[in-house]
Amino acid sequence: MALTKVHNRMIENSEIDVRDYGAVGDGATDDTAAIQAALNDASDNVVFIPSGTYVIGSGGLNLPSSNITIKGDTDTFLKSTNQYYDGTTTPATVGQGNVINGTSVDGITIKNITIIGSYDPAWGNANIYANLLPNMTDGKKLLFLDQCDKVTLDNFTITNGYSSSTLFATAEDRVQSIYGYAQIGISRGDDILIKNSGQINSSSEAWSIYDCTNVLVDGCVFDNNYGVSYLDITYCTDVIVTNSQFLKRLISDAGELLNAASSNMTIDSNKFLNGNCDIGNEYLNVTGLILAPTFLLHDQVVSNNTLYNGIITCSTANGTFTLTWAQENVVISANTITIDLDTRPAASGSTNLNYAGISLPRYKNARNFLVTGNAILLKGALQTTGPNPHLYNNMRLIDMQLLTTGLIRENFTITNNRLMTDITAYDPDNINDDSGAIAIKYGQWTNLSIDNNYIDAPVGIYIQAQETMDEVSISGNKINGEAGIVIPYEATNTDISNLTIANNDFVFWNTAGHTYTSGDFGDKGFGFFLTAIVGTTAVMPNTVIKNNTAKSVGFAYVSNAQVSTSIILDLTLDNNDVDYVDYAAVSAFTIEPIRLARANSNNDASTVRLTDNYFLDSTASGVTFNIFEVDKLDFINNCWDGVYSLNASSDNLAAVTDARFVRKNNMAFGTLTATYTNLTSAPTQINDGNSGGF
Repeated sequence: MALTKVHNRMIENSEIDVRDYGAVGDGATDDTAAIQAALNDASDNVVFIPSGTYVIGSGGLNLPSSNITIKGDTDTFLKSTNQYYDGTTTPATVGQGNVINGTSVDGITIKNITIIGSYDPAWGNANIYANLLPNMTDGKKLLFLDQCDKVTLDNFTITNGYSSSTLFATAEDRVQSIYGYAQIGISRGDDILIKNSGQINSSSEAWSIYDCTNVLVDGCVFDNNYGVSYLDITYCTDVIVTNSQFLKRLISDAGELLNAASSNMTIDSNKFLNGNCDIGNEYLNVTGLILAPTFLLHDQVVSNNTLYNGIITCSTANGTFTLTWAQENVVISANTITIDLDTRPAASGSTNLNYAGISLPRYKNARNFLVTGNAILLKGALQTTGPNPHLYNNMRLIDMQLLTTGLIRENFTITNNRLMTDITAYDPDNINDDSGAIAIKYGQWTNLSIDNNYIDAPVGIYIQAQETMDEVSISGNKINGEAGIVIPYEATNTDISNLTIANNDFVFWNTAGHTYTSGDFGDKGFGFFLTAIVGTTAVMPNTVIKNNTAKSVGFAYVSNAQVSTSIILDLTLDNNDVDYVDYAAVSAFTIEPIRLARANSNNDASTVRLTDNYFLDSTASGVTFNIFEVDKLDFINNCWDGVYSLNASSDNLAAVTDARFVRKNNMAFGTLTATYTNLTSAPTQINDGNSGGF
């Protein structure tokens, strides 16, 4: 009778019911042979698996031909019996056996199916990683499709799955998932659709899609007990991940929920909980990996996602790479990122807390990045324990700090972002010295724009280049905090050419309960709109600071460290509006609201211009301007309102034949006490149309 039913359904091209082949679905009977028989008769047809739990034994199910649909019902479960890990044995073999396998078959659809793996939540993740895993050939996936085109997973779920990434037989195993890396693996196929699917109650690495084209993940939910890279889309092209949720309810802050090292990729309108969205090429450093050294990550868009205690990162790894560029044409836009220190999982293996919301590539050359319209909030209590808590409070909300020197960065634009901190247990001296809402370190930069951002953070913009920067624009930003723009001293040189700082607005927080040290007003720049203390032989040609407003303890502190020759070349301060405010805790310190061009040897090619600026003294003790050792110094059309001391010095200009000091059409309301040192011999002086102390 069963054979007659099968024969009739084949003739009618209708669904094939696995029960007609003897499948029981009682959760105890091994239904592998019965379901396999149905699949063998199912070319260009639908295999129907009614509600029930169907035990799948060793070897799993193999798809024998193309154009097969496996369709379940409301509660259809395929249960793997291959449990190779007991949670206690050391060393242990980890694996669960493939439930569904397919190679070089196309048009495969799996719908309304849940696969049950062998993971026991009581094991925890630590037990799996603590044991050696020598027999990885047993650690196969629950679903494996290789070289299959036109694959659809619809309402397909993994539960109680687990895997391991400890050992691999070959380099490609790490990404292709042959020996136990992921719970499902889809590799080397075109037109992959995964919708309304996902994973629950599982552990460790999850789904791997490798070397595929035209991949769409839509409306999926990945909710694990433990793991990283729940969805791993590696070396693929034409990828969309949308309307999905990546949920990590764990005790560790490490790991990616989505690792998407692919090109022509859009990640849009997803939600991430306690884990990262990584669009970097994580596996560039896998020894011998075939694609990695030549795979360029390009044309990536990450937009409209919501992340809670997770970050967006481009983690290009440190390893062999033969192309000039590793990543290019990237847009990170309109994402909402909240880092809540009071509810965030604890850092794993380190007390160094990474508070970054967006972390840009660190190990490879990159170009053409746009980070725009993102909202990042850091909230909660900072770390306060340990011998040096400030060393671990890395408040870099947009982090561009490279982890090696000599790398090239071209055409990076950071614009129209909203970067906020609402932090407690905070003291300015307990900030990492290289923290900044936008932080840059190392690299050879060309065409860097940081424009029109709203920043409310202890340090606004931090640049520790130590190499070279050319064509840098910092414009239109609104910064509230302890320091606006900080370029700290380094023994290594920082050469910044063509720097424009324009149309910014800075307001010093001056919040109660903070205690500053004298060093804070130097390298850290607290209370200052701009502090730049560059290396001993570095240069800063063509720096323009114009059209800014500041309400602060200090405005511009541009200097070098002790010994230099011509560090400041063509520095212009034009049309700035500055209101100097008092801060009682610094009364014992010498604060120089403007300090320019200090050196212990002559700056014989330096030109400093102050034109059309307005300075308002709202302090109780007056304001000091120090301008030291410049070749040409121009004061034109400035207005000083309040009590000021002006010290201009050109100690070594006697041997310079074209030295110049111009004071013209300046006005001082209140008191201006001017002291000029060594300006009587060589310099040409123009003093015309000034009033009040000149």
